Amino acid sequence: MSLINDALKKASQTPTPTTPAPTKEPLHVATHTPAPRWPLFVVPPLVAIVFATGTFMVMRGWQGSRTVSAKETQVETTSESALPTAAPVAAVAPKPEPPITTAVAAVPATGFPTLKLQGVIWSPSRPSAVINGKSVFVGEKVERAVVTAIEQDSVKVTLNGEERVLTLP
Repeated sequence: MSLINDALKKASQTPTPTTPAPTKEPLHVATHTPAPRWPLFVVPPLVAIVFATGTFMVMRGWQGSRTVSAKETQVETTSESALPTAAPVAAVAPKPEPPITTAVAAVPATGFPTLKLQGVIWSPSRPSAVINGKSVFVGEKVERAVVTAIEQDSVKVTLNGEERVLTLP
């Protein structure tokens, strides 16, 4: 116990400081600064623009690789200007002639369309082929021609009774 008593005596003999210890810097109140809001309004529209541009470019690239053949059409015109007209009667005023009309009719081309076999997806149960960039099965039409048979390296197509065999290049 003597140790405790000695410690108490020493503690009572030390003078207590009357002024607080000086600080090096004055203390400041912590304030919260909110995060900037511009990313919320700028980043999502930028992502949408980049995504839309990429999608547009991919679609244009796929469309650019397709070969498009123009369908042949023949335009037939008829003129009614060669019809005879009645001579006017002296007591009756002449009737106004109806306007001349031109009849335009699209006549389908009789020639076989240009078909290019680009690939065959062979399956014994349901084979398919890619002709002019279009995937077709047996019985489907491509450029007015009907696919009648698909083999591992060729495709038979028919148009108006005429049959052609397309082979891979």
